[in-house]
Amino acid sequence: MATVKIILTQTVPKLGTVGSVKEVAAGYARNFLLATNKAVLATPSTLSQVEKNQARLAKEGEIRYQLFQKEIDKLKDVILEIPAKVNKEGHLYGSIQAEDIADLLLKKYKLAVDSAWIKLPETTIKSTGEYLIKISFDNKEDKKDPTIKIIVSGEEEEK
Repeated sequence: MATVKIILTQTVPKLGTVGSVKEVAAGYARNFLLATNKAVLATPSTLSQVEKNQARLAKEGEIRYQLFQKEIDKLKDVILEIPAKVNKEGHLYGSIQAEDIADLLLKKYKLAVDSAWIKLPETTIKSTGEYLIKISFDNKEDKKDPTIKIIVSGEEEEK
């Protein structure tokens, strides 16, 4: 079976992340990856571009990690109260996402927390209650990663 080398331009589940160089079946590359712009053929020029991009991304990652380290100490003992409109059962009409929490941390505490660092127990918060939210730079569990308390209080909508 013929194979070709490709460079992923988008993350493809079970194959790799952006910038990964993979060797795949020629038909899979031609009919799916290249046709949907999820990859480009690996040529010497594209490979050199990938190396430059990976060096740039490594520098950006280091800068983001230094920012995370600066903000981590300020997150100890943070309790964030979020009022939200709820129905009679206590379910939110909308949901609270990591981006909402990051915005509130910036507004109330002047903490620049990237929404990707916020690890919700589920994808979103959809009901009232107290939640312990872990703040982590990457998906690895670290004992130094702070945990913040989120209290979602309900405001019933009047009719």
